Amino acid sequence: LATLLLVSSNNNNNSSSNWILCLLVANGIQNSISSSLTSNLMRTSHYSGITSDIGTYIGQTVRGNKTNGIKLKVFVVLATCFWIGGYVSFGLVDKFGNWSLMFSSVLYLMFGLFSL
Repeated sequence: LATLLLVSSNNNNNSSSNWILCLLVANGIQNSISSSLTSNLMRTSHYSGITSDIGTYIGQTVRGNKTNGIKLKVFVVLATCFWIGGYVSFGLVDKFGNWSLMFSSVLYLMFGLFSL
């Protein structure tokens, strides 16, 4: 994951769109790992799935079924974090350009190395 982010951050000035494919693969891997580790409770890179789940759980709650109340709370927090992350990322890319991906790359590399 860290390698894919590093490759995409170093190659996004090229006219080729291969760096976008690296980002997409990195997002898919990240989502798969987080979904596997949380028994499909959390998805970290696909916002549309979370919004449809929130709608389902709100509908269940309105009908009196409160069994997925904790999931609803978690998904609302995740959705809020997506929006905050988007605003922060926009500011970082505006200020640091291509180097803004280096932070994520190094962070994932450190997580990977320290979890061995």
